[in-house]
Amino acid sequence: MNSKIFLVALFFVIPWGIEAQDLKEGEEQEQERFLNYFTFGSYFDNGLHPGVKIGLSHVLGSKIKSRQYRFKSRGSAYGPKTKSIKYLLDGNVGMYTHPNNHIGTFVGFGFTRLRTEQRKLRTLAWSFGVNYLRRFYNIETYTVSENGKIEKVSFAGTNSLMFNLTPSFGKEVASKNDGQSWRWYIAPSLQFLKYNHSFFPNASLEIGATINLNRI
Repeated sequence: MNSKIFLVALFFVIPWGIEAQDLKEGEEQEQERFLNYFTFGSYFDNGLHPGVKIGLSHVLGSKIKSRQYRFKSRGSAYGPKTKSIKYLLDGNVGMYTHPNNHIGTFVGFGFTRLRTEQRKLRTLAWSFGVNYLRRFYNIETYTVSENGKIEKVSFAGTNSLMFNLTPSFGKEVASKNDGQSWRWYIAPSLQFLKYNHSFFPNASLEIGATINLNRI
């Protein structure tokens, strides 16, 4: 119990210790709304069992990193090599179906570091999240009662905590009006599911897009 309380507290303490610095005008505008990004996409448990996942993110802080290219010719052509880094607090819900076994539903929150190359608009993100996972068996389930009778169990299933570490590779897409309005991504995820007192490894794959709500 103490470890669970510590993990929850960690998610609320760490993000607020991050301060925005060296902000550009466009990035300052992304603080105008409390919810800055909407994410939606396909979710594949173990890369096989199809589902969907949606989420919302809040920008906690951002900064710009800039350095010169090693070769002067590239520096003359493109200017300094610039990257933007954003720190996000995420919330998400999702589901998937495993035929003849179960339907999985989950809800959780996480913390993301998103890096974007300003010239080619390629992105790399790392996320850590905690989810509550409920598996509903989609096959008939029975149990033996205290008096020895066999009874059917409605909405039978299992509950679990699910921790995930997820790299995300993508690219921002520029709109005609006001900068980068959305980003596509592919994200393989390493997961650890807790059953009773043990953890079991699992994996998933996400393919989707993120809409910048400040650009709408």
